[in-house]
Amino acid sequence: MIVPKNSYLRLRCIGDSTYTVRAKVTIRRPDGRTDLKTLSTTITSANSLKDELDTTQIGSGVITDATIEHTEATTYLRPGQLYATLSVLQALELGGFASQHMLCGGPIAPAISRPFFEPPLPYVRTILPSDPAAGANLNYTLPDSLACDELVSVACQMVTDANVATRRAVLAGRDGADLWAALASTTQAASLTRLYRWNAINTTGILNTEIFSDFHGGGFVPNAGRIDIRFDNIQAGDQLSAVKLTGKWRWVFEGW
Repeated sequence: MIVPKNSYLRLRCIGDSTYTVRAKVTIRRPDGRTDLKTLSTTITSANSLKDELDTTQIGSGVITDATIEHTEATTYLRPGQLYATLSVLQALELGGFASQHMLCGGPIAPAISRPFFEPPLPYVRTILPSDPAAGANLNYTLPDSLACDELVSVACQMVTDANVATRRAVLAGRDGADLWAALASTTQAASLTRLYRWNAINTTGILNTEIFSDFHGGGFVPNAGRIDIRFDNIQAGDQLSAVKLTGKWRWVFEGW
């Protein structure tokens, strides 16, 4: 790719934790020399886009190679946890930019460069939401930047108080309204501790203190959607805790 002198590098990345990302660009100058330009940035907030624009022009020439890498090689990353793109922007004399050209982008793993473009991939991850207050259900809202392509399993614990009532749990994926919902396979009475497990396979029933259920046909939740664990007839002293949401999650963003 030929670039004019009034061009700048732009590195954009997103991840599920704090990471440092580095881009490398090799440029062959008109006089035959070869330069290596680098641009680094650090993601400081999980699930938030980090947009880094180099303030120094890269100069004119031909870009012969472009890569992005994760600089903390001691940290193992599954494909999809960290995603980045590298672009070249051409500046206008009166301010602003005339164009943006994608050089490379894709899921980044430790010390592995990606000299091509690949869309975001789903990856398996377990999210641990905060426990709701006593007497409250779980309503976990996904970030704007994250979607759940497939919910694989859900686990939680419910400790009921002494108030006589028949509770029944419902797992639901929502986007304003329920997209899908799955009832627990059995109910829970007062003064009991039960562990709930929903899976995408046909496993239902109760074993000792564990209640097994399935959610066939469900599991997708869009970005900014919600995952609920609701209990019919929940009482003021009932406590829901230890929620684990395991699924295939994928980054979602506009304008990349």
